[in-house]
Amino acid sequence: MRNLITFAIITIAAIILSACNHTNSYKASEANPETYIASDSAVLYYTDYRFNLDTLTVGEPKSVVFNYTNKGASPLLISNVFTSCGCVSKTWDKQPLMTGRSSSIKLDVTMESSGYFQKAIVVKNNSINEPTLTIRLEGFAVNKR
Repeated sequence: MRNLITFAIITIAAIILSACNHTNSYKASEANPETYIASDSAVLYYTDYRFNLDTLTVGEPKSVVFNYTNKGASPLLISNVFTSCGCVSKTWDKQPLMTGRSSSIKLDVTMESSGYFQKAIVVKNNSINEPTLTIRLEGFAVNKR
C-alpha cells in the first residue's frame, strides 16, 4: 500500500511539473545557453529530451541514453531522477559535473504489458536554466511471438 501511495505521489508530481509554465524553464535545445554562461551557476545543455522507442517486446529491456553537458561556471549536480513507474530504471553519475564536461543518464525500460506507453522522467538538478527537466519516453510494447 505504501509503494502504491509513493507511486501515485511521484506520478502526480511529474504530471504537475510537466504541465506548469515556468517563466525560467525552457528546453535548452530551443534557447541559447550563452545567455546564462555569464552567471556563476551551472547551465544544463542537451540536444534532445524526447525519445521514441518505437516497438519493444514485453519483458525485454531497452536502453535509452540522455546526454547532457554543463556549460556553466559552477559544477552541475543531478540531485535525483524520478521515474513515473517501476518499469524504468535509471543510472547516473552522482558526482558533480565540472564546467565543460559531459555525462549521461541511462534509462532501461522494461514494459510489463503490451500497448502504447508514455513515460515521464523528472531530473532535479542545480542548473539555473532548467532545475527540473522532464525527459519523455514513448513507444509501443508487443508480446513475444
